[in-house]
Amino acid sequence: MRIKNGLAVLAGAVALACSGGAIAQTSAGPNGTIFINIVDTTSGTSFLFDTGLLVSSFTGSTSYSVNLATNSASSAAYAAFVASETGSSDAIDYSVVGNYAPTSGVPLDLTLSTASTTPTTSAGTKGVAAAGQIQAFVATNINPAGGSTFFAASSTSQWNSGYEAGLESDLGSASDNALVGSSIGFYAVTATSNSSRGGATVSTFASSWDLSSAGVLTYGSGSPVPLPTPLLLMLSGLGLLGLVGRRKQSSDFNGTPT
Repeated sequence: MRIKNGLAVLAGAVALACSGGAIAQTSAGPNGTIFINIVDTTSGTSFLFDTGLLVSSFTGSTSYSVNLATNSASSAAYAAFVASETGSSDAIDYSVVGNYAPTSGVPLDLTLSTASTTPTTSAGTKGVAAAGQIQAFVATNINPAGGSTFFAASSTSQWNSGYEAGLESDLGSASDNALVGSSIGFYAVTATSNSSRGGATVSTFASSWDLSSAGVLTYGSGSPVPLPTPLLLMLSGLGLLGLVGRRKQSSDFNGTPT
């Protein structure tokens, strides 16, 4: 019986330990993830959040939803951003972008970006330049604390202070932002060469991004906000404890030796 109980505690401890490790993990744009940048162009503040979605594995069937106001990784910075707004007449827009640049092979660069119209770039040089805008922006805005969210009170680090204009130019002058409360399309620019004669293709994802005024960001079907991995691991640990305990009770009731 002690051995069984010991295994139950060990199983739960492993799951909870994994949960604690996941809670401590953070992510950053340079690792090839997709992030959203919200800009209050009136007050000169912005908010950055790393969704954790990998650019390299994002597909048209991907579904994502997060409430920035209540998510533990973003709520504090998002609250600071909302508090910085000067009034109901503020103009607030958002962009969703990401870049993946493997160290070798193809693609040379894979850039994902929202856009008001389908990007028209087809030159590899433009594709690589578009990727460079995102890489430079993320390098500037990495959270000093190492977290996945960032609140910027200064306009110098805003997406629309220069990086956005550069990306839009590289994407054929297609605006990459939309006002909060409206949806915007999502596109992939794959660069396979630095040649100005080609080496880049543009494809359209089936769904759109949407950011509500309440801070809910969705893509695809807008499914309910998924349980964070740490919570799932914690629940699995508790479930293992309950299952072993129930089997023990059943064994004792039937008179089975323990």
